[in-house]
Amino acid sequence: MDVLQTCFGWPPERVVFGEIYDLLLLSRTMQPVVTIETKIPRHRPTAADVAAFNGRLHHYSTLQWAYFTDGYAWHRLQLAAPDGLQIVLNEDRARLDEPDRFEDVVRPLQAERY
Repeated sequence: MDVLQTCFGWPPERVVFGEIYDLLLLSRTMQPVVTIETKIPRHRPTAADVAAFNGRLHHYSTLQWAYFTDGYAWHRLQLAAPDGLQIVLNEDRARLDEPDRFEDVVRPLQAERY
């Protein structure tokens, strides 16, 4: 939570922790715009982990970004729902040891965008 507030400017009332979604970040109108699935550090996700994550994305047509991370490696999906059905527009990956790349991948986490 500290990283979301300090680095990305998310006020606590717009960050939701849960079971189905580890983290949901809400817009000013309180609609989910970003989800972050977290795993233990250096945990290599299984095919089942990724399938379960991808299978949840359709629940909110307002999601614009979805992240899957172990804190070191970050997998980002850009999402849209033009007809109410969630689709992946773009996919990207970065690691903490790639500072420029990492900065680009996490840029959509800035709260001021929403």
